[in-house]
Formats: sequence, C-alpha cells, structure tokens
Amino acid sequence: MRLLSLLIVFSIATSLKAAGTGRDSLAVVSDSTRSDTARSTITIRSAIENARVVLDAIDLGATPVINYSLTAGTHILTVHSSELWNCFTTSIIETITVRQSENIERMVSFPHSFTVNSDPYGARVWYNDSLVGTTPVQFIPPATGSIRLSKEGYRDFYSSLPVGGEGSVHAVLEPFKPVGGGQSPLLRSMPQTSHSVCIATSAAVMSGVAAVYFKISADKLYRDYQQTGDGTTLQHVKRLDVAAGVSLVVSEISIFMLYSLLLSQ
Repeated sequence: MRLLSLLIVFSIATSLKAAGTGRDSLAVVSDSTRSDTARSTITIRSAIENARVVLDAIDLGATPVINYSLTAGTHILTVHSSELWNCFTTSIIETITVRQSENIERMVSFPHSFTVNSDPYGARVWYNDSLVGTTPVQFIPPATGSIRLSKEGYRDFYSSLPVGGEGSVHAVLEPFKPVGGGQSPLLRSMPQTSHSVCIATSAAVMSGVAAVYFKISADKLYRDYQQTGDGTTLQHVKRLDVAAGVSLVVSEISIFMLYSLLLSQ
C-alpha cells in the first residue's frame, strides 16, 4: 500500500513539472513573436540624391534608406548633402526618439542646391576659384557666385548661379577649332605669301649664280692680263668684279627677305 502511494505521488509530480516546462516554452515563443512584431523601423529620404546617412555613428549609405531596423530609444541622425566630403558639404543633424513598433519616415531638406551638367561630361567645376568636382555634380554653395567649367580641348564655360532656390546649369562646351580648318599657320598663309617667297627664292638663286659666273670670268681675264699686260683686258676685269659684287649683294638681300618671310609665318 505504501509503495502504491509513493508511485502515485511521483506520477503527479512528474506531470506538474512537464506542465511547467510547456508553459515556459510557450512564454519564450510568445516573447519572441512579440519582439518581432514590436520592432521599429526608419525610412530616410532627401531632396538631394545620394545624400549620405549616418545613424549613431553607423554609416547607412546613400539615400533613400528604406525600413532600417532600430531599437526603441533616442538616436542621433546625421545626413550629409554629398557622399564625398568637401568644403561645400552641408550636414543636417537631428535627435529622434523612437517608440516600440514605430515606423518613422524622414524627408531631409537642405538649403538651395545646384546641379551642374555638361556636354561632354567630366568637366571640372570651379566655384569662385574653388574646385567642386566633375560633372555631373550637385553642391550647395555658401552664397551666390559664379562657376567655371574647364575641360582639356574645350573652351572654359562661365555662368552665374541663380539667386535663391534650387537650380541647374547645363553647359555645352565648345571645342577648340584651329583657324583655317586645322591647317598649320605656314600652310594657311601660303596663298598670300607664295608669290613673295617664289620671287625671293628665284632672286637669291639667280643672283648667286650670276655672282659666281662674273667672278670666274674676271679671274680668267685677270690671268690673261698678267700674261699680255693689255689695259683693255684690265678694265674688263674690273667691270666683271663690280658685276660679281653687285650680284652677291642682291643674292644676300634676297636670302634675307626669304628668311624674314618664313619666320613671319
């Protein structure tokens, strides 16, 4: 009889323990389900594309940030106007309080911004002599001013930024075009100077040849004069020497003119 009583008591205790374990398991499942349904989220958008979002020193990337999970409590939200930090980057800092199961949406607005595009793209953008970036670029100037776009092979583009509000500048860059269809300066000037060059060249060559001819003839007659002592031959030698000298001077002047014409081009 006593043994039977002990078996009954043990059976009841075992049943009670199993029931308690089941209730604990149900409580864990219930808490887990409650935790999933009670989570908070935040969605962050901005008027400027690709603004950089930082939440409690955690970089969340560029906007838009959709349904980012976070715990209930107080958080610090920082949104930078640009993914790349520069002297024109503007930051919006906000303290937000999140409650359980709350879905927060934030639209971040910045001061007036400007978008600069160019055709072709990849031009450097200067704001008041400070480099902003390369097109396409969006930035927030600290004040009104002017911009300059520069690209190799193209003329610089200048523009004043509109006063107040958002705006955009689209620049069509003009390529450098050599005057005269891309010909070299010498070739471009040939039609105007070809006659002068030809005359100077011909004069230099012909007068040079004449100077040599007159000099050779004078030397030959002078040898004859040495043998004969004829005064007429000597006079003829002198005339040939004068002709050779004049021809040499003309040749030098022609060469100088030709050299000047070529240098002027």
